[in-house]
Amino acid sequence: MDDPSENSNQSVAEADLQEMAAVNDSLDEISTVLDVFEQRTDNIIEQLKELLHSNREIRQELARMRSNLEKPAS
Repeated sequence: MDDPSENSNQSVAEADLQEMAAVNDSLDEISTVLDVFEQRTDNIIEQLKELLHSNREIRQELARMRSNLEKPAS
């Protein structure tokens, strides 16, 4: 004859396993979303670096042009 407490323990264990599986699935989803955010952040950082480099080049070119304009005519 089956022990009722044994069946109860099995039910609890199965419920625990299902809950752990659900938590694991949720963690996997969170990890995936975080990976997407990380990739987007990396892309934004790369774009900002390119913009900074471009702005630096433009400022240098403007400084050269201003310097050439300020030179006294010979």
